[in-house]
Amino acid sequence: MDSTMLILLLTSSLSSHSISNQWIDLVINYDASQGYAGSICSLLDKYTGMYAATPGHPFACVRYDDFGPASGSVVCTDTSAVFTTSSMAGPQGTLPISVTIEYTLVDRGVEIVCTLQFLQDVELLKPLEMRFNTQGWTTMTIENQTGLDESFPLDASTWFQRFSGSQMVRLTGGNDTPLLFVFPNVSKGNLWIEDYGQPWIGLLFYDTEHPRENCQGPDLHSLVPAGETVEYFVRISMDEYFSPVFISNHPNGYERTAAWILDELPFIHPEQGYIWGFSETSEGPEPVSAELIQLLEEHATMKMNWLILPDGILTPNRDSVWAEPGWESSWSHWHGTWRISTEATDEYKQWLRNIQDKVYPWADRVRMGSHGYHHTPNADSSYGEFHEFITYEPWEHGERFRMCMSDIDDMGLDTNLVSVVRFPGHRTSLSGLWAVIDHGFGFYCNGWRLIDWFAGKQFRNQWITMYQTPQGRMWGSNTVWWGDFQPDYPCEYLSDVLERGKFALVGCHPRPMLNGGQSPEAYNRIDSVLTSLEQDYDNFGWLFPSEYGDYLEACYSISVRRIRSGGTQLSMEFDGAVPEGMTFCAKLNPLDLVNRVTLDGVPLTWELRSNGRLFAISGQHVDSAHTLKIDFQPMEVSDRSEDCRMSVQNPCGFSSVRIHLSGEPPTGPLEVSLFDVSGRVVFSGMTDFCTGEAELPLLESLPSGFYIVSVQFETGSVSAGTVILR
Repeated sequence: MDSTMLILLLTSSLSSHSISNQWIDLVINYDASQGYAGSICSLLDKYTGMYAATPGHPFACVRYDDFGPASGSVVCTDTSAVFTTSSMAGPQGTLPISVTIEYTLVDRGVEIVCTLQFLQDVELLKPLEMRFNTQGWTTMTIENQTGLDESFPLDASTWFQRFSGSQMVRLTGGNDTPLLFVFPNVSKGNLWIEDYGQPWIGLLFYDTEHPRENCQGPDLHSLVPAGETVEYFVRISMDEYFSPVFISNHPNGYERTAAWILDELPFIHPEQGYIWGFSETSEGPEPVSAELIQLLEEHATMKMNWLILPDGILTPNRDSVWAEPGWESSWSHWHGTWRISTEATDEYKQWLRNIQDKVYPWADRVRMGSHGYHHTPNADSSYGEFHEFITYEPWEHGERFRMCMSDIDDMGLDTNLVSVVRFPGHRTSLSGLWAVIDHGFGFYCNGWRLIDWFAGKQFRNQWITMYQTPQGRMWGSNTVWWGDFQPDYPCEYLSDVLERGKFALVGCHPRPMLNGGQSPEAYNRIDSVLTSLEQDYDNFGWLFPSEYGDYLEACYSISVRRIRSGGTQLSMEFDGAVPEGMTFCAKLNPLDLVNRVTLDGVPLTWELRSNGRLFAISGQHVDSAHTLKIDFQPMEVSDRSEDCRMSVQNPCGFSSVRIHLSGEPPTGPLEVSLFDVSGRVVFSGMTDFCTGEAELPLLESLPSGFYIVSVQFETGSVSAGTVILR
C-alpha cells in the first residue's frame, strides 16, 4: 500500500466503520462532510490485494443531483453493517427521503440492499441513483439470461450509454481482479454508464428524460408519493467461481419476446374507403381487418394490441369539426366525423365488443388500447405533422383522457381492459405522461429511438422506463420496428434487440403495412418477417404489451434479500408475490450437472441450455418470503480435484486466455488444449506454469464464442470454460 492510500484510509477511518471476513475488508463512510454518507470508501480483496474502491472514488453512493444521504449511523456485526439516515441533504436543503443501506460480506463478495422511504411527496426532477466507480478496469461487458448484450473498452471513448434488460456487468482488465455486478431484477436494473472523468455505473432508482423531439415542458419524471418504500439489491463478486442467480427478463422460459401495437382503429380513413367496414373472418369483405385475422390464424401464438382513436381529427376532416357549447376553449371537447361513439354504425361497435368478449376464434389474441383522442394537439395544428400531447397542458391532457375513456365506455367497451397506450408520433410531454398514469394505464411506447446515438453508434437496444405518481406506476419500452410497407423500415434494429435477449415492441399502421389489404407482396413480406421471428430465434415468444407491463410490475414488487453461490447449491431469497410463469435463471459452468430446482421446497420445471444457462419456470405463489434453491453437481475436474483447481478469466481478454491453477499445482510445463463447443481442438501445446499462472495466446482466426480449456497432468486433467470475445 502506498503512502497516499494509507493517509486516505486513516483519514476516512475518523468517519467510518469497517467490517471484514476471510476474503474482504470493507469500510463505510457515515459522515456526509467526508463524502457520500453510506457509501463504501474502501473495498479490499485480500486474496489479490486489489482495492475495488478507494477514498475519493465513490462506490455504492446514493445521489440525487447535488443531494446525498445526510450523516447517519452505522450498526455493525462481524460481516454486516447497516447505515441509516432520515433524509438526503444538499446545498438547497434536505429531501424527505430516508435511506438505509445494508452491506453483507459473503465469501469474496458483497451484498447490498438499499431501501428508500419517501416521508412526503417528492418530485424527482433529476435521476435518483446509486453509483459505482469503475476506475482501474479496462473492459466492461453487459450480459443477461441469453448471453452477451454488449462489450466495450473503458478508455473514455464511449461517454454515456444506457442499458436495460440485462442482469450482469463484468469489469475486466487493468485491475488484478475481475469484478462482477449482479442486478437480479429486470425492473430494478436500468443502468447509466459514464466513461470519462470519474467513470461509473449508475443504477437508476428513478429516471428522467428530456421530452422527445418537438415535445414541450419539463423533463419526464416521477412524483413519488409519501409512504412509498422501494428496495434495490446488488450482488458484487470477485470470485471467478461465483455463479449468478437472477430473474429472467421474460416469463414462461422465453429468452426473447415481442409484442404488437397497431395504430389505429378505425383502420380505414374516408379517402381510403368506407370507414366503418370490418371483417369477422379472414375471408371477410373488408380487406385490411381480414388480412390481420389471416395473420393471426397463420401465426397461432401471435398476439396484437389494436389502438383506438375515439374521435380522430386530421387534415381530411378538419373542416367538419365542432365544439360542445361552452367548451370551445378545450380541444378535448371538439368532435368530428370519425367519432366512434356517435358516428360509427351499431354493427361496427358490436364488432369491437365481440372482439373484447372473445366471440371470434381469433379474438382471444387481440386486445384494445389507446392512441389518444384526436391525434392532433389543437384546432390550429390539425393540418400536417403535429401530434397530440406535444404541448405541456396538465389540466387539458387530463381532460383529454377523461373524454377518451368516456367515449370508450359509451362504445360499450370495458375501460379497465384498455391499459396500453402509444402516443401519436411516439412522443409525449410530461402532462400527457402523468395523465395516462392518472387514468390507470400500465404500459406505453416510450419512443422510436432509431434516431438516437450513443457511444458513436446508433442505439439498437431496448430502453425500459418507469415513471410514478401518487396515482400509480407506468412502464414503457421503445418501438424497435415499424411495419408500414412504405417506407420499408430496416429489420436490423429488430434483429439486434432479439439477439441481445430483449423485449421488442413492434408496430405499424395496418393499412399501409398491408398496402390496403389487396397486395400479396405486402402480405407475404410481413408474413415472412413474423415467420423469421418465430423460427430463427430460440425460445422466442409473443406477448401482449400489457402482459409485458404486468411482468415488469410483478418483478418490481419483488425484493431480493440474498444470493448464495458455492458448493453444490445456489440460492436466492426474496420477498413478494410470484406471478404465473415467472422465470428464474442461473449461469453455471457448462460442465455442471443440475439435480433439481425448487421454490419453497416445491420442484420447478427447469431446463439447462447452452453455455450452462439454467431456466426454471414457476407457478403462482402468494406474497411472502421465498427461497429458490438450485442443487447441482459441480463439473468434474479429474482425480486431481482434491489437490488442484483451475480458473480461467471469463470472459477472457482480447489477445489471450489467462489461466490460474490453485491448490497444489505442479510446476513446470504442462500440456494445455483449447476446445470449441463441437469438441474440436483449436489449440494444443506445452505451457509453463512455474508460477501457477499462464497465458494462452489466441489464434488470429479464432471467433468469439464458448470454449473449454483443459490442462493435462500425468494422473489426470482439470477443465474450465470461458467465453472469448473479439
